[in-house]
Amino acid sequence: MFKKKAFSSFLNNQALRLIFFGGKGGVGKTTIACAAAVYLVKNKPNKKVIIISADPSHSLGDIFTPVDPAPSAPPRSCEVGKDSALRGKPAVIKGIPNLYSLELDVNQLSDDFKKKYLPVLKSIAFNGTYLDREDVSNLLSLSIPGLDEVTAILEIARLYRSRQYDLMIIDTTACGHTFGFLRFYSKMRRWLRLFQLMKLKHRYISTVFTGSYVKDDTDEFLETMDKDIEDVKFFFKNIKSTEFIPVLTPEVMSIKETERLIALLKEEKIPVRDVIVNQILDEDSLSSLSRCEDEAMSIAGVGKRFKHYNIIKMPFFSKEIMGLESLERMAQALASGCQPSQPGVSFKRHLDLDSQMHFQTSMNQYLFEIFDNPELQFIIFGGKAGSGKTTFACATAVHLADRYPDKKIMLFSIDPAHSLADSFDLPIGNEETLIPGFHNLYCLEADGDRIWDERRIAYKEDINQAFVRYRDNPAGSLDVVSSEVKFDREVMIEFVESTPPHVNETMAVEKLMEFVINDKYDLYILDTGPIGQQLRLLELPSITLTWIKTVINILHKYRKFIRFDEPISKLLLLRRDMRKMASILINESITEFVTVTTPFALSVLETERILFKISQQNVPNHHIVINRIMPTINDSDFYPVRRGSVRKNVGDKGDYKEVKVEYKAPSEFSNGVYLAKRREQEKYIQYIKNLETSTPHLRASAGSIHKVSQAPLFPYEINGLDNLKRFSRVLYSANYRESKLANIRE
Repeated sequence: MFKKKAFSSFLNNQALRLIFFGGKGGVGKTTIACAAAVYLVKNKPNKKVIIISADPSHSLGDIFTPVDPAPSAPPRSCEVGKDSALRGKPAVIKGIPNLYSLELDVNQLSDDFKKKYLPVLKSIAFNGTYLDREDVSNLLSLSIPGLDEVTAILEIARLYRSRQYDLMIIDTTACGHTFGFLRFYSKMRRWLRLFQLMKLKHRYISTVFTGSYVKDDTDEFLETMDKDIEDVKFFFKNIKSTEFIPVLTPEVMSIKETERLIALLKEEKIPVRDVIVNQILDEDSLSSLSRCEDEAMSIAGVGKRFKHYNIIKMPFFSKEIMGLESLERMAQALASGCQPSQPGVSFKRHLDLDSQMHFQTSMNQYLFEIFDNPELQFIIFGGKAGSGKTTFACATAVHLADRYPDKKIMLFSIDPAHSLADSFDLPIGNEETLIPGFHNLYCLEADGDRIWDERRIAYKEDINQAFVRYRDNPAGSLDVVSSEVKFDREVMIEFVESTPPHVNETMAVEKLMEFVINDKYDLYILDTGPIGQQLRLLELPSITLTWIKTVINILHKYRKFIRFDEPISKLLLLRRDMRKMASILINESITEFVTVTTPFALSVLETERILFKISQQNVPNHHIVINRIMPTINDSDFYPVRRGSVRKNVGDKGDYKEVKVEYKAPSEFSNGVYLAKRREQEKYIQYIKNLETSTPHLRASAGSIHKVSQAPLFPYEINGLDNLKRFSRVLYSANYRESKLANIRE
């Protein structure tokens, strides 16, 4: 139990100039960041504040400047496929003169960086490698690995250094990409070191042949970049002026992901003082909302796990927070330390739901049709972070493994912040893991960084061997460049260290294709990361294939001087894998992308955007699932009614004991909080159902209409194998009919 009422210390810290908000997708970090910005500006009217979104899937415009285009539509800040007014340049928030907002456009920042510095980079590469001007131009025209993150961080540093704003608030992306964002220093250092090595070779040659070296604009560029990187390190890690605030909800998966986030923040020495626990339900809600006992779960455990931090508790709001009026209400709650009346009590239901849980056919009538395709091999679950896509992927895998015992199934996570282990409550890592109780269900959380570390060691050894062969070759030893071999080898090794583009996703795909090409499994279920990563995955084969083609052509061109046979062989295998993945993603016969959303405005808006992108990429996508719908009175059989048992928190260690309880009758769904949220959900459910009528360019593959299924808000958090089995029965058994999937690939 929390020992004292906690207040938002960061709101009163006059020394802060840089505040980051981060956490698992769906916890409300963007909304809280906006509310904090509103509070700080209102209470410090003489200060200029800017809130910056570093999330590729921006939501600031939707929260600050919502415009409702139709009675049934969610508020939006721009049309689908168009940029928000806040994108790319600071804009003042209407009604608050000294509050500015900026959604970083990383593509534009990268393009601007390359336009400004491309001549300098070309000069460094031409003078510092054995590549000719054509090769250098081709190489630098590609996606420079890590440039989007580098330019985003440099833009934040530029604004910080300019002192245009007294306070900068940064809204980060979901944890997976935040992990990469926080490792900025090593990434930027590695990126810079590649060009520094090239320049070092040029200095050496110039000194050898002319006896001196005269600095030029390339030296100025490298020195400026070096200073900028050190400045960023100082800004981000300054204990006096910087703070990172993790945001979580009182749910097991969110708590575990926050623990990993805080561990990384400590490793990177980024200051953390406050932790915000969001969406805590009050006693009135606890008395009538079946799920809320579980949503308050582990509050005492949170106090124990994060006891070294100031824990700020935020209440559940019955209406969605969008627009200044609602943001001001949230800001007041944030400032006052608003808490539920029973913060130390938490419940978790463990009921025999097999006989009690059934669902109206109208709520779940299409999802099972996915399995009518006898050729189906790949089911990809995607959608806004926090929509429940991981839970759907796990429940679907459990259902299929149980229903088709002769089929071997792989549940594969490509999310950098993996949640399969949290969802199953089992240890799952970078190796195939058989799920207990099944002989045919395997899981794997692809660790792209670890896979690349292994590949990188092999590549470095191949490069070293190539240069050894060159050195030992009599013709090579007489060549004029033989004295520069040391520099060339170091440049090549550093080049490997910095490539390929989007390495985490690339290595995950390579791991997946090992199984596919060897025909190891009958069916693959893919759990994706945040929307930015999902879109990157869809574009990845094209980007990587272009990169591979360019690099192989360059290596072939210079094979008469030095042969890179082993690296070329490995690149050819990677090319094979990417071509295979490209064909899978657009193959309607074997692939289905299932979009998971929730009936809330921000989630619906993000769903529109991802549907638009999917349609552009020609990825088969016939199904949308609206998750976490609060049942109506007609769905009351879904909820246990009179009696059962719960696991109740006791003490402050997160321990539980079984307690027999009686439940409220379904008529008590008339609770005001419940009804307000349900009415809000109905609006968005109807909007999604009518989406393609009003927005034809979002139609599914081959011009067909998406089939919209619905899934309930469960009475407890869905984690652990037993709960996943129960959820899978709700999703698939009520409407189950013999599916053609039984004949898959036979």
